[in-house]
Amino acid sequence: MALFQAAISGIFIGGVYAIIAVGLSLIFGVMKLVNFAHGDFLMAAMYAAYGVVTGWAMDPYLSMFIIAPVFFIVGFLFQRLFINGILKRERNTESPNVRLFTIGFAWFLSNLSLMLFGANPKNVMTPYTGETFKLGELSISKPRLYAFVIAIVCCILLYLLLYKTEMGRALRAISQNRFTATLMGINVKRLYCVAFGIGISIVAIAACILIPFYYVFPTLSATFGTKSFIIVVMGGLGSVPGAMLAGLLVGVVEAVFGYILGPTTADMLVFIIFVLVMLLKPSGMLGKRNRV
Repeated sequence: MALFQAAISGIFIGGVYAIIAVGLSLIFGVMKLVNFAHGDFLMAAMYAAYGVVTGWAMDPYLSMFIIAPVFFIVGFLFQRLFINGILKRERNTESPNVRLFTIGFAWFLSNLSLMLFGANPKNVMTPYTGETFKLGELSISKPRLYAFVIAIVCCILLYLLLYKTEMGRALRAISQNRFTATLMGINVKRLYCVAFGIGISIVAIAACILIPFYYVFPTLSATFGTKSFIIVVMGGLGSVPGAMLAGLLVGVVEAVFGYILGPTTADMLVFIIFVLVMLLKPSGMLGKRNRV
């Protein structure tokens, strides 16, 4: 029963990993851009959520209706003002200059947060922080269950956006071949901004569902950012369903083997599984060439 309890906890946190990785996967799938600042955008969004929750006494889950649109605008402008500016000169989203810029921006964000908020972790207290309910012999954490449900709903909505709407078809056309998409009348630069904005707003939603049960601190991206890259590559670069599957897998492996062998060994096991997936299927579990 204890292992089953650990597996349930792993599925819940795996859902959060999945939504963080899905934002990164969307940006890569559309633009072929590796955003090394993704984890730091999560950290910044968690500080923003922390400010809204503590300053305005707002529920963290309601705060996502403020934080997500704000970070969509942040992502849109970041792409339009900085990345598109570099692309005018480089003409290639896979340029090392773009990657180096996102690495530099990540350092800027982490040091800015350290200067503004200090190194001490911060958390918020809600009426349901630490609350659980019994399901048979299982103890279910309410904040983690809420986070899992919201994460899966967001992933499904993103999937429907990509595969059931005109905008989604345009984004997938760009991911296939941006030059052909341009010839078909698609405004590639504008949709780059939209894709980046959606990716950052998704990570902002992840921040709002994390804040009720997780601390925020300036080096937070070292944990979630690294895992996001592992999940995206393991699931298949640019594959949203692959990122969801890999996120759940990583969460379950961490929780179950962390209970049996300890957290350090569980982390090592995640990397071993990652290497095995790369050896057996280099494109990732659900990865194919040129897909979103």
